[in-house]
Amino acid sequence: MVPGSSLRVLLVEDDERVRRTLHRLLERSGCRVTAADSVPAACDWIDAATFDVIVCDYHLGFRTGTEVAAAARRRWPGVPFLLLSGTVTDLEPNLEPGIRQLRKPIDGRTLVAELRASVGERVPVASERLSAA
Repeated sequence: MVPGSSLRVLLVEDDERVRRTLHRLLERSGCRVTAADSVPAACDWIDAATFDVIVCDYHLGFRTGTEVAAAARRRWPGVPFLLLSGTVTDLEPNLEPGIRQLRKPIDGRTLVAELRASVGERVPVASERLSAA
């Protein structure tokens, strides 16, 4: 991907309010965002499209974001993956390289900084700060 071009992001979040907030933030940062609200929907997108990075909630109903990470790794072994959780007990000590765990609520600037670090500075910083629970 050419530096400065828009980053293709798969956003996986089951809470509609949080999904909308993160979607807006990522779009304002110049990303092309595809949103999924469940593990099956995310896996369908993983099979159908290509993404530069995945931003995923840990709790997805009765399933977890680690299932999405496993599906993504099978298709694209090196894709950066940001796993978000608001619960301390969800932190997993033995995740594969390339999977970063971030705590919610997350400040918009922090999320964009993490995206930039994971993909090599291709994400501009959005002017507006948004927080997601």
